[in-house]
Amino acid sequence: MVVKSNSKDLEMNDSNDSVKLVQPTDSNKEEWNENPFGDNDIYMNEQFTPNIPVDQLDSFIAEKRSKGNEGFKKEYAGHNRQKEYIAAQGPKANTLADFWRMIWQENVATIVMLTNLKEGEKFKCTQYWPERNKPLSAGPVMVKLIEEKEFAFYIERKMSVSNKQLKKTRVIYQHHYTAWPDHGTPESLCLLTFHNHVISKTNNNTNVPTVVHCSAGVGRTGTYIALDALYHMGKQTGTVNVVEFVKKMRGNRVSMVQTFEQYTTIYLALNNIFKAPIKMDNSTDVFFKAEKAIQASFKCSTSIHGSRLQDCEAKLSKKLRGHYFATYSLTNGRRFIVTKYPTPDGAVDFLRLLDDHESDTVICMDPVQDIDSIRSWLPDASSSTVVTPFTVHCQSKSKTDVTCHLIDIVQEKNEDESHSVVVVEPRAKIGPIETSQDTSHLRSLVSAALLSETENPITVVCSDGASLCGVFLAVHNAIQQLDIDGWVDVFTTVRHLQVRRPEFCANFNEYQMVFKALYDHIQSTTETIYSNQ
Repeated sequence: MVVKSNSKDLEMNDSNDSVKLVQPTDSNKEEWNENPFGDNDIYMNEQFTPNIPVDQLDSFIAEKRSKGNEGFKKEYAGHNRQKEYIAAQGPKANTLADFWRMIWQENVATIVMLTNLKEGEKFKCTQYWPERNKPLSAGPVMVKLIEEKEFAFYIERKMSVSNKQLKKTRVIYQHHYTAWPDHGTPESLCLLTFHNHVISKTNNNTNVPTVVHCSAGVGRTGTYIALDALYHMGKQTGTVNVVEFVKKMRGNRVSMVQTFEQYTTIYLALNNIFKAPIKMDNSTDVFFKAEKAIQASFKCSTSIHGSRLQDCEAKLSKKLRGHYFATYSLTNGRRFIVTKYPTPDGAVDFLRLLDDHESDTVICMDPVQDIDSIRSWLPDASSSTVVTPFTVHCQSKSKTDVTCHLIDIVQEKNEDESHSVVVVEPRAKIGPIETSQDTSHLRSLVSAALLSETENPITVVCSDGASLCGVFLAVHNAIQQLDIDGWVDVFTTVRHLQVRRPEFCANFNEYQMVFKALYDHIQSTTETIYSNQ
């Protein structure tokens, strides 16, 4: 199925431009219900509202949700743009050659994959790309994997495709979204980050089609195509029509955008992207970003955060035990557990957390000597502390840019087995940005985490389990993204964290500290490069 449009894409330079959501009139209802859309229970015969400005989308969605699904199911619309898509099923073993033949025949340069090879007990798609150094022969072409970059919720693969008969070679990028839950919908901000990455890598030639596929090639595929097309249409016209675009897709292929939840995802994603566009900065942009721009970015962050749909987004925060929260790095999927320093009575729960989740690294955001409660479970070097049913042995203590304690945690029932953990602390207190401009100790902790080779969760602790922990995670993720991609959006990085815990980077001083640490990192890295020349 190919979807095209004759309208021309235009760049929207002002992020505050008004974008409106258009919905159908009563005259569309009969035709709408007679189309072969799939689940007819989704479509209602009620009165449609006219235009909705994007800056009011969040309250509109919240109002619909307060009425249950019946209030929201009736909103469907759509519009095309000058872009071409090929919606495809995930190839099977017996269609692998046909898939690659189609890729070559249609001159495809970009593939967007929205399913994993296996979800639950079901195989969704065969692996149609090769492993590194193992070329794949498929029909008329030979495919080689050139490069693979793995991020938290997507993978980018660069491949060369050679036609054996024509003796020609092309380069194709595959963007594989790996975090779409089976029988669910993705977090809109993660999907938008993935979408932005695809846009940044996509060939500017609008005559070249983009292949989009999931397993069946309808639900997730239709959702992504609608998001991409309507995003570009919103930039061009200031108005998007979700209903008509979905209707047009379904006129070509039944069940495009298969469920009500997928349809809702389109609304939520468009609401997010038009309210707060993703803007990537390279190191130079970050270096010269003025304080007014940082203030405006923080103001936008608090505005978006304050209006987010809690019933939709709150489920994304994974709460572990007590006040422990889980989050992850945006680039390599490294997991973090975030909490506050345990009280002496809570030390056993903290040790059990480390043991249960196999966390072998603890980042303390304060010097250990400043936190009395830490002494209840962290012994001095070559000493032991009993926290029934655990015994903690401190094997060694070393100092570099940070101080590291190597401890072994032993349970009474498993005395022959120990769980080794490295506890990392700064050499001095990390002061608030309003009283101290020195971010070296914060950056040293971040460097310790970045250099760590552990594949297990890293536990980050501070006095309230939020303030300095949030700054640490934001700086860690921002530096990692800047080092890997060459650009970063601090605003979106912070938003990813705030979806999981609203208290992260909740005031301007913490937000400013993230920028200052990133600025200092760039400056120190640049100085190191020049000094080595």
